[in-house]
Amino acid sequence: MTIKIKAMNTYEIGRKAGRIWDYLYTNGECSIAELKKKLKINTKELYLALGWISRNDKIAFYEKEGEPFVFLIYM
Repeated sequence: MTIKIKAMNTYEIGRKAGRIWDYLYTNGECSIAELKKKLKINTKELYLALGWISRNDKIAFYEKEGEPFVFLIYM
């Protein structure tokens, strides 16, 4: 059995995290779905980048009507 492994470059994840931070800084809070659509980031990379920013205590999350939202807590 052959297992395909695709390495996820931490540089690219960090770059996407920067794009997310910039978007939130410019536009304010938004839904996770909006981020994905506006920034054209695939789901895996989106959540990796959000985790990166979250780990640095720069964003927070809440849920509104069952949909997750994100906002900056540190500028």
